[in-house]
Amino acid sequence: PGCTFVFNELLMLKLKLYYPNYLSMHDSWISFVCLAVGGTFYSDKNSYIFYRQHSNNAIGCMREPIHKTIRKLIVPDGTLRSDMAKEILKGYSEEMTQEIRNDFKIFSEYKTNFLFKAKLIFRRNVFKYSIRTRIRILVKIIFNNL
Repeated sequence: PGCTFVFNELLMLKLKLYYPNYLSMHDSWISFVCLAVGGTFYSDKNSYIFYRQHSNNAIGCMREPIHKTIRKLIVPDGTLRSDMAKEILKGYSEEMTQEIRNDFKIFSEYKTNFLFKAKLIFRRNVFKYSIRTRIRILVKIIFNNL
């Protein structure tokens, strides 16, 4: 997800059903809702805009010292995606299939449930990412920062 996002009217109507109390990034929220209600998410690898880095970017690829990178992995900062998953369950549980509801439950409660944490760590779709991304995800899961 990102700054060039296209979605249909049906998803817009679903988004209007519930206003979350916790939201980290709007694009993550939209993606979560889409997946929660059984929508399909497509990713286009083509770039249709020029991406520009500046000192006020909320997120970007600016290099940081290693200690800051490690701190971001292990110390929660702001609203976590697992908190947003709890919000999705509050707002869209009735719209979800049982399987999707279970996935969101595991994700939203992994911090307090060892079995759920293990399920996230050994989840197959984590292994589709690069080794660097997998390590970041696993560290965040271990330190309850996802």
